[in-house]
Amino acid sequence: MGIKEKQFANTAGFYKKVWWRGNDWIPNFATETGIVFPTEKDTSGLNFEGTGIFSWYLETLTCHLTFGGGTEKEPFELNRQGLFIYGIILDVPLPQYKKLHFVSEYSGEKVESAVLDHQLLGGFMWEGPKEIEYDIAGFTGLNSKSVDWGMTMGVTFVIGKTFHRRGR
Repeated sequence: MGIKEKQFANTAGFYKKVWWRGNDWIPNFATETGIVFPTEKDTSGLNFEGTGIFSWYLETLTCHLTFGGGTEKEPFELNRQGLFIYGIILDVPLPQYKKLHFVSEYSGEKVESAVLDHQLLGGFMWEGPKEIEYDIAGFTGLNSKSVDWGMTMGVTFVIGKTFHRRGR
């Protein structure tokens, strides 16, 4: 497939809820659930993803550990398959730039009988006005079944109570 067919792969909308706020070595716990929209050529139907997130807010970095699952329907396939997702994310604030963070992630995805897809991501997140966060990153696959490279972008809106991270 050419780049034009793949440029909007995995467009989604998610809702995140923090259920428990920890401190020191006791992590926060949140869930993130959402719908993945059929934006690729020759796809139809909605897919679902849900993830549990454990977050540790340490002095100089934030660490997130994620586990989840969902459904996935490949183009030209009739049935949906189960999806297993996991990852570890490091978020390092850049002190010289007040609201800018470097973000790095290792993640894996496995669709039922398929080979595990490993990816490595690196990019930036910045805190904008009115409780809006923006992020952009590049990623690469780490095995033959992974995508060679790609980019991701996101916008996060905070609705309700604001949670300020320590040390920021």
